[in-house]
Amino acid sequence: MKIFLDMDGVLCDWIGAACKVMGKDKEASLRDQPCGEYGIEIGMGVDPQEMWKAVDDLGEQFWVDIKPYPWAWQLYRCCQALGETYVLSSPSIRSASSSGKIKWLREFTHEERFTSYVFTKHKHLLAAKDAVLVDDKDNKVSEFITAGGFGVVFPQKWNSNYQKYLDKGDDAWMDVVAELKNIRETIHKEPRSAIC
Repeated sequence: MKIFLDMDGVLCDWIGAACKVMGKDKEASLRDQPCGEYGIEIGMGVDPQEMWKAVDDLGEQFWVDIKPYPWAWQLYRCCQALGETYVLSSPSIRSASSSGKIKWLREFTHEERFTSYVFTKHKHLLAAKDAVLVDDKDNKVSEFITAGGFGVVFPQKWNSNYQKYLDKGDDAWMDVVAELKNIRETIHKEPRSAIC
């Protein structure tokens, strides 16, 4: 099984970084974010173009400085135990986004030559009968499934899986791992033991 793991909103706290750049309180912005609605500029009460200009003005450093979520390392290691794992992330239109993400991933994995990543907004192109996408954006997951792969919506307040986010908070990632185990059994047609 190939696992494609999203970065922003799954492994790292893009929302927290964006709130910091805009001088907004993250917790207040999340409280004001409508459940199931994508786009943190809604919760922050800012213009999206203004937000992206502030992000772009920081260049590569914005992406390098994003904090990993508390569960990021455990989730990543569990995915590696379950299948061939790649980080699949949508870069912004600025090249600094891609280079910043690479630096972030190398720091996160402690691998100076880490290359198990794919950067594209067209994630569905990687869909296959043995591939699964874990993403916080509903439409990315549905497009991946439509293209012939499997998908798991990572629980966050801004997507259709918001109830798990509200109920389980930082432990919601464990439900994702359970879903991945079920998908692996479906792909391989037999139960297999897992490390995590």
